[in-house]
Amino acid sequence: MTEASIEQILVRAQERWSLLDVVVIHRVGELQPEDQIVLVIVASTHRADAFAACEFVMDLLKTQAVFWKKETSGEESTWIESTLEDINRSQDWQE
Repeated sequence: MTEASIEQILVRAQERWSLLDVVVIHRVGELQPEDQIVLVIVASTHRADAFAACEFVMDLLKTQAVFWKKETSGEESTWIESTLEDINRSQDWQE
């Protein structure tokens, strides 16, 4: 489910901008604070397309990609959901 949802985001980016390639690497499993989680690489002949597509992909990863995130502190844990700011940013991309 996660890979399919990321692929849908990448297809949308490629349909919207003139891109040569888009790659997303997203870590899974237990991570420590300050660990690098996601890498988005966008190649385009025009830098404006590359920057816009990268921002689009990052914003949609936060709200539309299927991830289950749980923050653990000692014995307690909390499921993490998209913030209002994340939701607002992704809505800015609606056509």
